[in-house]
Amino acid sequence: MLCSPRVDPCLTPAKREHLGNAARSVISCRVGRLQVFSFLILLALPMTKADGQSREEAVRAAREGRTDEAIRDLQSIVASNSRNTAAALDLATILTWAKRPRDATDVFERAAVVEPPEYVLLAMTRAYRDQQRFALAQQLAQEGLRRFPQQNSWPLLNALLAGDLALASGDHFAALRAYASARELAPEDVGIAATVSGVLMRLNAPYGAASLLSTPDLGIQAAEAAAMVRWGIEFVPPEPAKPPLRYAAACANRLLTSSGTGDGGTSIQKWQIL
Repeated sequence: MLCSPRVDPCLTPAKREHLGNAARSVISCRVGRLQVFSFLILLALPMTKADGQSREEAVRAAREGRTDEAIRDLQSIVASNSRNTAAALDLATILTWAKRPRDATDVFERAAVVEPPEYVLLAMTRAYRDQQRFALAQQLAQEGLRRFPQQNSWPLLNALLAGDLALASGDHFAALRAYASARELAPEDVGIAATVSGVLMRLNAPYGAASLLSTPDLGIQAAEAAAMVRWGIEFVPPEPAKPPLRYAAACANRLLTSSGTGDGGTSIQKWQIL
């Protein structure tokens, strides 16, 4: 509560009036500053709430399939407040949904969050792997395994990335071991099966490669035909009347004829011997 200033009774009326005016001026100034300060606080509070609401609306839009709209809204929020790391991490995650892994990791790196939530860590690990930046992906995968050991995703991702790094270095046997470990963790994953099959093909093991695939692959069948040609003397065909080498050549020719002009034909011609 503001109090009236004490005035000396010996002062003349003119001096009393002068002091009163001065006191009222000071009081008015202080009250004015308080009102301005209170107004600024009230002005700031709705803006903060609006940012939070906009972020939630953007995430909701992304979940409904409106990813472009969500990305634009979150980019606007991050541009207006670079310290809004929650919006930045949401933006990075949604960019991966839009198949923009490089943009996603760029936003993630600028946010520089020490311990991101698991859903962000998982999305960024996959985004780095999609870019074949395997070392960075492995760092995040190891962090995920340390912080969230109960989640099955992290042992699987660590096994896959160990295979990726081994394959990139040219160590096919180490890659095969790592990918085989990943397949044990996810035996129904056709993508992992195809990856193991590809490594077996690099190791000239077409029959092992074919056994992992649920549908025939012309390139692998061509490699099998070439193997039959190489091993023709010892191969016993299901049609004994035909010599082994001729039977193997017939298999290769059938594949070549059925392949048309697509990529399979190129693979088969690579293996054609006769």
